[in-house]
Amino acid sequence: MPGRSRTNWIANVLIVLALAAVVHVLARLLEFTRDAFDPWTPAIAVGFAAAAVLAFSLFIRFDGKINFAILAVSSLASIWLADLALSYLGRSLISIYETKIVRRLWKPGEPQSPPPAAIDFWQSPRPPLAPTPHPTIDALARDGVTAWQVNPPYALLPLIEEGTIPEFLPLSSVALRLSMGCSEGDQREFPIWRLDRYGFNNDDTVYMHPERIMIVGDSFAGGSCVHQEQSVAGQLRRAGYPAATAGYGGNGPILDLAALAEYGTRFRPRTVLWLYFDGNDIDDLKEKELRSRLLLRYLADGFSQNLVDRQPEIDALWLDPQWEIHARAFRSDAKRQAAWQRKLDDNLSLVRKALGDDIGSLGAPADLLRIFERVLAIAKRRVESWGGRIVFVMIPNVDDYRGRVPPYRRPVLDAVRRLDLPVVDVDTALRAHGDPLAFYPVRTEWGHFNAQGYTLMTRQIIDALERR
Repeated sequence: MPGRSRTNWIANVLIVLALAAVVHVLARLLEFTRDAFDPWTPAIAVGFAAAAVLAFSLFIRFDGKINFAILAVSSLASIWLADLALSYLGRSLISIYETKIVRRLWKPGEPQSPPPAAIDFWQSPRPPLAPTPHPTIDALARDGVTAWQVNPPYALLPLIEEGTIPEFLPLSSVALRLSMGCSEGDQREFPIWRLDRYGFNNDDTVYMHPERIMIVGDSFAGGSCVHQEQSVAGQLRRAGYPAATAGYGGNGPILDLAALAEYGTRFRPRTVLWLYFDGNDIDDLKEKELRSRLLLRYLADGFSQNLVDRQPEIDALWLDPQWEIHARAFRSDAKRQAAWQRKLDDNLSLVRKALGDDIGSLGAPADLLRIFERVLAIAKRRVESWGGRIVFVMIPNVDDYRGRVPPYRRPVLDAVRRLDLPVVDVDTALRAHGDPLAFYPVRTEWGHFNAQGYTLMTRQIIDALERR
């Protein structure tokens, strides 16, 4: 009899452990539900049923209870180990379920306005141009016009860090120049941008409007691979919403925060559109931004390089070919690149001081997500300090529509909702259309949005602005 009691006690301990694990998973799943019934509901129902069975089994004795308890614990341990193994590939069981089932079945409760099917997909009968700017550059040169090729600010980060060039980081390009955009396969005229007085891809007349929307982000925010008037900023302006982008190809969360510190603090926009690209924005933290001590200074309140007043210096830096010579030399030097890689370990203490001692590394996915949330929280606090608000725009990766499971999409959206920011989820509209790949230049290759994709995103943004 004492043996049976001991066995029953051990079984109950195992069942309590299994029940605690189920409750923990249920708490996570309940964060994902938005409506009374959505595709997460069956998973949650199974979880509640399992919790009820486990709880009931605590109060009864039956033959095989210890076997039942071992089976429950081993099953949950197997699921946990599988999720742990997937985490090393940047995935999780929850993200796979959310990608493969939820986003295929869920019909969003909020109306899509205008309907995605209303996008005009007419194309000129003329054949697309080859994706190279050189014929256009040569044609302009014959008329004495030099077309400027924009360069990403992040290319300067390792050169500044190692002291090859002075500690000065422009976040834009040369002012008031024609610049070549890019073409990914469906343009009939190569995109030419008219850079504004600060070197961004805006028509300079936008500054005649005292109340402007500010856009931050990477190449999607900058309007890559479409004409200036087809970008988000261009379409917002034509729709009566004066918008100026400070986005740039290759920017990640901290470069976005820097753009807010330099240009947002000066102009104090009432609305900031934070365009987040799910393809690489979290990885940009590890690969570029967290290695730069200069860039990390933007985590502290009050830091600024006063770039608004230093446009002549920005122009001079980019127009001097020396920076590009240094950049090419860096890319060909394995030792210098290895030293740049080691900056992640060197800068850990700086990041902990700014964002919290619970950050264990600058490379693990969980730590990168924690850093991202705190960077976005800093941005929110600073924008709200001048009476503004951030609208978060989630841009999916085209590879998601070819079977890729995005590792960061769900935790990023959870972080944004914890910060109580309005969200524009472009993925929802793309899937509602039924053919997401129609919004990209070439269906079989990676690309930015085509003109219709930028239009779809802009309409979802306008819908969100009007609802609020």
